[in-house]
Amino acid sequence: MRVGSRGKVFPEDIDAAALEHLRKRCDRWGLAQVSVILGTATDPRLPAGALDLILVISAYHHFEDPVLLMRNARAALKFGGRLAIAEWLGNAGTPPERMEAQMKAAG
Repeated sequence: MRVGSRGKVFPEDIDAAALEHLRKRCDRWGLAQVSVILGTATDPRLPAGALDLILVISAYHHFEDPVLLMRNARAALKFGGRLAIAEWLGNAGTPPERMEAQMKAAG
């Protein structure tokens, strides 16, 4: 696992069934460093001040209230922690200018 022997991974989603499937796969593969988290549409429920990186992949355009969600997610970052967003720019994606304004509003 790329996080090292003491690292942790916190996959978060609002889909309980998807998280249960992931949890079972991690158990089967012996990935004890993975702790799945069931969040809500506005609060990812990530552990406060614990994360070096929050990675959002092809999901940002689904967020109902990206400002509130990312404001709540920000609390999970350690000092100097980073947010990385990989988002599709096609018709369903969020334009970079809008995303930048929303992230500024989220702090």
